[in-house]
Amino acid sequence: MATKIKYGIHRNPILNEEGKYTYQVRLEPSGTFKLEDFIDKLKSTDRALGRQAETIIQLLKQEVTSQLQDNMRFRLNGIGTFQMKVGFKHQEGGRGRIGKTHFTDPEAITADAVEVTGVSFIPDPSFIRLLKQDMTVESVMETGVVGHSANHSEQEILDFLYQYIKTHGSITRQTFTTAMGLTKYMGQKWLDDLAKDPQSPIYKEKDGRVFFYKLKD
Repeated sequence: MATKIKYGIHRNPILNEEGKYTYQVRLEPSGTFKLEDFIDKLKSTDRALGRQAETIIQLLKQEVTSQLQDNMRFRLNGIGTFQMKVGFKHQEGGRGRIGKTHFTDPEAITADAVEVTGVSFIPDPSFIRLLKQDMTVESVMETGVVGHSANHSEQEILDFLYQYIKTHGSITRQTFTTAMGLTKYMGQKWLDDLAKDPQSPIYKEKDGRVFFYKLKD
């Protein structure tokens, strides 16, 4: 029996150059199967096997960490390859704005400007082929139904942000999304797009792990 991968259709929050909305499809997962669930599943049929798997997974985690820190890729044959990602550090610019460093001279790039930004996973083609076997896709929505946040024009968004920030000094993504009836994704996209726009009156400033959105001088 074929398995079904479920997707939803979502409208992007900002109009394109023709003044029209564009759409995207996103996976709508049924849940999250955690490592602990896998161990419990093994233990339910063979407790010894479950304990062995738990030990092996911990050793694997330690080895992946060690090899990546040693500037190596780590490949699991038939699954994929892990490797470190590097990029330029984010630095504070004018008016407390946070942004990536930009270079026009390659000789000016030193190790002080570079940091590890994450870990990438590149799936093996054979793994993708395996996943696609006996698989179909279906929408979780009724025909013609599109998932989206509350419908606001860019001017409505800017008016709200201007009045709120003028009164309170700044706004967070959580406050913005709640006030405007937006999803987390849509709210973040609105704020990020506005903060990147040189013509926008909005910029972002990081305090600890939280970004605050403020008005330019």
